[in-house]
Amino acid sequence: MSRTVEPIVSMEDAGVYPASPVQQRMFLADQVGTEGLASHIPIAIRFKDRVDPEVSRVTQAFRTIDLLEHTFQDLVSSHDVLRTSFTVNDSGQVVREVHEHLDTNVGLIQVDDVTDDSARAIMGLFVQPFDLGQAPLVRVVLVQGAGDESLLLFDGHRIVLDEMSMTMLIDEFFRLFQGDDVPPIRVPLPNPSS
Repeated sequence: MSRTVEPIVSMEDAGVYPASPVQQRMFLADQVGTEGLASHIPIAIRFKDRVDPEVSRVTQAFRTIDLLEHTFQDLVSSHDVLRTSFTVNDSGQVVREVHEHLDTNVGLIQVDDVTDDSARAIMGLFVQPFDLGQAPLVRVVLVQGAGDESLLLFDGHRIVLDEMSMTMLIDEFFRLFQGDDVPPIRVPLPNPSS
């Protein structure tokens, strides 16, 4: 018995493509307001930042934010799913638009306390509805504590990510952040909605 294996297709070019049936349902549920925050994948990662006692806390935060923003921009540039937004075309069809380039940013929140209780409270404020017409459909915020401990908050929408692809994304994010050489991925991250 002979089987033909289809080749894996590389990342899509910028452009407008039909949304999958699952993406269409998620988009329409979002538009009528039935999804709420259930379609979010929020993740908080605790990490220690190198603190230079000669540098003010604010200056240290901006250095870290610059590196995080550069890392996030590289990540978004590498993955079409992170440059994807959704809309309805003139024919009434839900479509996804893969943008050629997006400018990204990483938010900064400075707090005195990054204990588990305060992290839950901050996460509750951080996770807000996405506008599915505005890519990227993932957010990153640095919550800098008073000492060397910080939280990095991620929030992604299930229309473009699932838990596995979010885990892969965060792993790649930290490898880039640490300066590792991450070879370009020729295949898009898994699209849970295809």
